[in-house]
Amino acid sequence: MNCVFIETCESTMNEAKKLWETEKCESGCIVYTHNQTKGRGRENRIWQSDKHDILFTFMFQTQTEEELRRSGIVSLLSLCSVLKEKYGIQVFGKWPNDGYVNNKKLFGILIEAEWKNNSFLVNIGIGINFYKKDLDCSISLSEIGDVSKINEIELMVSFREKYFELISQSYPILLNHFKSIDFLNGKKVTLRPVSNNSSLIAKEYNGIIVGYTTDWKVLIQTDHGIETFDREEIVL
Repeated sequence: MNCVFIETCESTMNEAKKLWETEKCESGCIVYTHNQTKGRGRENRIWQSDKHDILFTFMFQTQTEEELRRSGIVSLLSLCSVLKEKYGIQVFGKWPNDGYVNNKKLFGILIEAEWKNNSFLVNIGIGINFYKKDLDCSISLSEIGDVSKINEIELMVSFREKYFELISQSYPILLNHFKSIDFLNGKKVTLRPVSNNSSLIAKEYNGIIVGYTTDWKVLIQTDHGIETFDREEIVL
C-alpha cells in the first residue's frame, strides 16, 4: 500500500479515480498533494485550500454495502483519533464529515464511491487546515499547537491504519465511540423541509440533537417528542 505524491493537481479525488481506472493501485493507497486547484466538498461546494494544507485521498475497496455505509463514520473517527493520539489535539466530529476545535472547522471529509467489477471503489478525500486562514469559521493546526511535530506522511499512514482497524467494528461500537466526540450533541438546531418527501411540515421549527439511529439519521427532541431526520434537514 503506497502513497502517491502529485505536486499540483485539480483534486486528489480526481487523481484517485484515475488510479482506479488504471487498475495499478490497491485498497489502502493514498494520493496526496501540496497544491490543489479545484478542491471540492459535499454538495459540490468549493473546498478552499492553501499550499501548506494537508490534502489527500484515501482509496478503499470493499464488496459489502455495510462497509460502504460505515466509511463515513469510520473516516471521521479515524482522523479524530489520530489527531488526539499522535498530537494531543482534541477534535470533535460534526456528523457526517467535519472536525471542529473551539467551535471552528479544522478539517473536512468528502466520500465518493463507484461500483465496478463486483466491488465498491471508495475515495475518501480529506483536507486539514495547516496555517491560519482568513475565515472566521475555520481554525488551523498552527493555531492549536506546534506544527513542527506534525509529519504529513505519518498522519496519513496513521489514518489508514486506524481506518482498517475500525472498519470491521459494529454500528453500536462505532456509535458509542462517536458519542464521546460528538460536536452536535445537545445543540439546538432549526429543522426545515428539503424535499417533497420531507417529514417536516412547511414551517420551520426548532429542536435539540439527542443522538443517532443505526443508519445515522439524527434523533432530535422537538415539541412533538423525539423525531428522526436526515442530516440535510437540519440547519445549524
